Amino acid sequence: MYHARSLMQILRRLTDEHKRTTVVVLHDINQAAAYADYVVAMKNGQVAMQGKPNDIFTAENIKTLFDMDVNVLDYEGKKLVIHHI
Repeated sequence: MYHARSLMQILRRLTDEHKRTTVVVLHDINQAAAYADYVVAMKNGQVAMQGKPNDIFTAENIKTLFDMDVNVLDYEGKKLVIHHI
């Protein structure tokens, strides 16, 4: 987790400093919610939804994307997705 977070922080800093677009493929919803300005969510190889992370990462949308129930919390202005065990 440490290295993944460090890499995302570096990418975020470089993106902001150089005012460039950075495209990153992530399978960790919480990393995407924490660092992305814009999310394109895929399902079965197709774009299922896209938009700002706080709009995309809702319990309803996660159910649509992954067919699983989750809790979505607001944490420091970002979404945090918690799945049921």
